[in-house]
Amino acid sequence: MDERESAVVRESVLALLQEFCCPLSTAELSVLVRARDGLEVSPGEIEELVELDKREFDAVGDGAGVWLCPGPEPPDLYPDTDFLTRSDWPLPIRLVDFTSETKRRLWLLRMLADQVLVRLGERGDPAVFGELFADLVSTLPAETRSSRLGQAVRVDVTDEDRVEAVRELAEDEYALLANPGAE
Repeated sequence: MDERESAVVRESVLALLQEFCCPLSTAELSVLVRARDGLEVSPGEIEELVELDKREFDAVGDGAGVWLCPGPEPPDLYPDTDFLTRSDWPLPIRLVDFTSETKRRLWLLRMLADQVLVRLGERGDPAVFGELFADLVSTLPAETRSSRLGQAVRVDVTDEDRVEAVRELAEDEYALLANPGAE
């Protein structure tokens, strides 16, 4: 990736992080960058952008503006290079805490379902989201999935009613995890 392509992909990644407002894995970002901007970029190339930002930050310091950074993993805040965040986020949003991974994946599923529905509404092809969507749907509790979606192993991202049902389920399950006393 040349310098110009790196800058375009970097801006796309920063915008996606801002939109989703949670740490995203390099694999998730690879899919989202392709869906949003039509750019083919591998997870490894996205990791390289983080290294470029780190070098620029080390050279410039706080004047570097917003930069891509690995998500800090508790308890020692070790940088998890598989997940990216924005340097301008408060620490609680930047944390990659695997005890709350289900909650993050439900949030991501809900947001991704919105993206699929927008794409369908614009008569676009949502197939680019298929694999990531299928992976995230597995986060929904099995009994919840089967009660609303039947025994389907995969949800067809071209089926607007099914995608909307998944969005609602993800939103409900996320709310339960975010507010444990509000059942």
